[in-house]
Amino acid sequence: MSRRSSHPIPRVTPQAIVRACAIALALVFAGGASAATPHDDVDASNNASTKVSTGDANVDLTLELAQERALNADRPDWPAVRARAADLVRAEPGEAGRAAAIRYVLASLGDGHSFYLSAGQLAANLGGARDEGDGKERAPIAQALAPSAGFARLSLNGWVGDGEAAVAQAARQVRQALIESLGEGRCGLILDLSANGGGNMWPMMGGLAPLYDEGLVEVYDGRGGRTELNVRNGALHSGRLRLPNVDLPPLPARPQRIALILGPQTASSGEVVALGFKGQRNARSFGAATAGATSANQGVHLPSGGVLALTIARLLDRDGVAQQGPLLPDERSERPFEAAAQWLQEQCDGAAETSAP
Repeated sequence: MSRRSSHPIPRVTPQAIVRACAIALALVFAGGASAATPHDDVDASNNASTKVSTGDANVDLTLELAQERALNADRPDWPAVRARAADLVRAEPGEAGRAAAIRYVLASLGDGHSFYLSAGQLAANLGGARDEGDGKERAPIAQALAPSAGFARLSLNGWVGDGEAAVAQAARQVRQALIESLGEGRCGLILDLSANGGGNMWPMMGGLAPLYDEGLVEVYDGRGGRTELNVRNGALHSGRLRLPNVDLPPLPARPQRIALILGPQTASSGEVVALGFKGQRNARSFGAATAGATSANQGVHLPSGGVLALTIARLLDRDGVAQQGPLLPDERSERPFEAAAQWLQEQCDGAAETSAP
């Protein structure tokens, strides 16, 4: 029987949720999009399980965290899950058995978003500027694109990174690309999230913050309570905490209408960004349903060097409605850019007529 650690796992509080459940280190593997967060990660190497060991400290810790923090912790039969995890560890010692056991534990939660990265997988996806799968260069976090039907167009892509300096720089890149895209001066903006598979959401939402209406944007609802994200004076906040904590240049003008482009590759943080516009009167979405990774994960560094991403909260929109599964566009379209441009044209022409003397 193992002894209780002298370093107990900290209780998840609402304030911890907002720091910890930023969706980061997004990957697409095994046919789905997943994400974890390094913000306020728990350094778990000194924590020990209070139960009979499975034979692997990383699996023991995963079990303890899942029981204590996971959003769906009340669903699994934990004695049976622990026994099966121990069998998997014994069947194949080392990383193979560890990974199988951890993924079995996470699958038992049934949230569809928790996941595990080995140390090797983590290094491969954080290193270099090319995707592991096809070797192509990763797109920058944001790009000002050529106008579509005369309307400004911004592509916001997934971004993998952490650390205050890196996040601040990424937020600046998003804001600069947004300012550049708005240079045409038309009343509408097309915000393309169709290829945003996730990543660290803070530079995305922080860079776009002036596009959101002032006030409540969305809510994290977890076992430790609720935490609100708000926009104040064009910056993203949770309580007194500015996210990210960096000064960004103001927009030359806020677009009157915003058209969002969504699709099946819009996942995790990409979906969180889009959810922030739900219920906003000057925004409308076009395209296809998103991937459905719309819960919030907390990242924990394991003793092995791998990372556990555990779903600890669900997301609510500004009206308090829980987002279940994929985001559905306001208008389904196989030609979303054309549909978006048409809507913007109608809205902007109508606004011009209304303001005419």
